[in-house]
Amino acid sequence: MTVGTQRALAFRCSACGRQGIWPLELFALGDGPKVLTCTCGFQSGLLRRVNRALWANLSCVVCQEEHPHYLNFRSLLRGHLQTVECHFRGAYLGCIGEPSAVRDAVRTEDALENLVFDPNCGVRFRSPKVMYAALAAIQALAEVGRVTCTCGSRQFETEVFSSRITLQCSLCGASAAYSAASREDLLELDSVKYITLARTPEFCHGKG
Repeated sequence: MTVGTQRALAFRCSACGRQGIWPLELFALGDGPKVLTCTCGFQSGLLRRVNRALWANLSCVVCQEEHPHYLNFRSLLRGHLQTVECHFRGAYLGCIGEPSAVRDAVRTEDALENLVFDPNCGVRFRSPKVMYAALAAIQALAEVGRVTCTCGSRQFETEVFSSRITLQCSLCGASAAYSAASREDLLELDSVKYITLARTPEFCHGKG
């Protein structure tokens, strides 16, 4: 039986925010670390095989920190798709696996990608990279039930502006707003563990 060893890694650059896909030859990774360089020139991370694991050190677009990941080499060899997440937020950052499976996974991010990075989307963001990271951080909180309203609802709508994000309760209209224009805004958002929508909307941080 022939076992294919060509894999691909999809990961978002923490410098420019763009999604990148890197082709990989699994067994070649034992020869030395593979540097992952984005088309913008930023070094997004390193890949290296360590015994029975694939070690990846990746720069996170959500929290701006570098996260080490240990991926099961045997699982990758069997063709299983593995995901990588922000250690602090739990936000999805990318995946590694067979090239076709990785491309399919990347397509599910097209809506957010087009919203933030498409110049024809109708909104000119002050920093597309910061906006993407802020949306990803809020999404990560929502996925674990940490975005709630004082009325008890967890259903909300998101409105995106050039430098801020507004969340509004779908039931009662209570809201919260976050600036999303600078690294400082991301650092402030990273300290938020829960979001509670209130009747009187206020910026939770930043000037908007």
